Amino acid sequence: MRSLAIGILCWLSFGVQAQEVARLRKEFVAASASEAGAEKFLRTTEKISASSKPLLQAYRGAALLIGGKYAKKIEDKKKLAREGIHMLEWAVAKDPDHVEIRTLRLSIQENSPKILKYKDKIEEDRAFVTRHFEGLPEGELKDFVGGYLRNSEK
Repeated sequence: MRSLAIGILCWLSFGVQAQEVARLRKEFVAASASEAGAEKFLRTTEKISASSKPLLQAYRGAALLIGGKYAKKIEDKKKLAREGIHMLEWAVAKDPDHVEIRTLRLSIQENSPKILKYKDKIEEDRAFVTRHFEGLPEGELKDFVGGYLRNSEK
């Protein structure tokens, strides 16, 4: 009976996390398009901490970097950029074979201003994501990665 309860809790936890990631994907796309979207994405990711899973940390890092685009003060832009890069790089270091994390970093690097000097892994990430794309199972993740690859700089 106890193992059944643990199994149900794990299943429910996985379902909640899958919904959370699906929401983050949608908000990431919206954040890239508008300041309001960026603010919403920042609010959604506020509770993601250093103890969160690497994928969630990657989304938080992306939210900080996108939010920095709209910050009014230079100091705020720099702070958000440093924090976002740190979180995104931490996520890649923790799970370097995660296609979604590498897609996030690719997107951020391709769209970051030159002044950030955060463009050194573009070719590596594009090659990695392209190489692993076909092996992804059909579904939201493959749609997300494929949508990015179709619109990515080449």
